Amino acid sequence: DTHSEALEQLALSFATWPKIAHVQLDSAWIKRFDAFLLIGKRVVNLLGLLFAGALVAVTFNTIRLQILAEAA
Repeated sequence: DTHSEALEQLALSFATWPKIAHVQLDSAWIKRFDAFLLIGKRVVNLLGLLFAGALVAVTFNTIRLQILAEAA
């Protein structure tokens, strides 16, 4: 995974800084956090589709009711 490799390189870079004694990278936590972010993105996309569908349904229903009111 490129994210893991990039983070490992970043940790190695931090380890070379002066006054840094130890750098610890928890890759399992990073993978869990990445999975959590992916789930969050999917939930947001699903809610967006749901709201878009609701907007279309409400718009068409409003137009239909207006046409029926004019015809009556």
